[in-house]
Order: sequence, then structure tokens, then C-alpha cells
Amino acid sequence: MRKHFRVFHKCIRSKDVREAFYALQTISLLIPSSEDDPVKDEENHAYRLRVTDSLFADIENLLIRILLTDHEERLSDGTLVSDYWYRCTRSCIKAVFAIAADVDFVITRLLAKSIFYAKRTTEAYIAHVNLEEAGKLPQNVSQDLIKKRKYVFERIFLI
Repeated sequence: MRKHFRVFHKCIRSKDVREAFYALQTISLLIPSSEDDPVKDEENHAYRLRVTDSLFADIENLLIRILLTDHEERLSDGTLVSDYWYRCTRSCIKAVFAIAADVDFVITRLLAKSIFYAKRTTEAYIAHVNLEEAGKLPQNVSQDLIKKRKYVFERIFLI
């Protein structure tokens, strides 16, 4: 079973969001997250990975990468990358619960990184607004980029 994880693990590192998402979704389905039969549950526990496994770092990177993409960024076929925000988050959480030996540690790390990026985005936007109100905004700052980032931030955090 672990060799299957490694095949899909390579796909999660892919630059193609769709390929990485489907690999993550497949990993989340390889081991059922809960079983009614204690014997099967113990058998599944043998396939769970330690939190130090590089698979979890790559899952985190994929999730953050998709959450921070521009809402107008498109794949080669014209599909919006932002269409994968919800589905990737759901598959990420499901995969962590299915294959992590220490779920609480991995979930805490994912939540902390998400809050960290949200905090940095908020601070940058507040600094921009303060500079704009004071009339001290440098001329080389792209207003279009700020508006796009504001839209992405509002969409992710439902403000």
C-alpha cells in the first residue's frame, strides 16, 4: 500500500493543479478513514504515516498553493484554478484523517499555516489602505494587483 502512496505522492508535487488534486483525492480514498470493525481498523492503522513523512509537507504546500492562487488564473483548458479551492481543501482534510498516525498534529499545523497566511495578507492590505489614506502610496504599486488580492482574500475567508 505504501508504494501506492509514493506514486501518488510524486503526482502531488506536480505543477499541474488538476493532476495534484486528483492524486490527493485518490490518496484520501486508499484507506477508509473509519471502520466499524476493530480488526479492520487496526489493519488500516498499519498503513498510517508518521507526521514527519514528506507527504504531509507536500499536501500542505498544495493546499496553500491552491488557496493563494489568483482567482482569474486558468489551467490549459480554461478551467479556473479557484474551482479547486473547496475540493482540494476537503480532500486534504480527508486524506489527513485517513492516513495520518497523529491527526491532531497535522491538522494543527495546517490550521496554523492558514492563519499565518491570512494574517500576513490582512496586514499587507491594512498597510496599503493606511498608506493610500495618508497619500503616501508609492507610484510603482499596482492598484490592479491589490484589488485582485482583496477579491481573493474576501472569497477565501468569506468577508
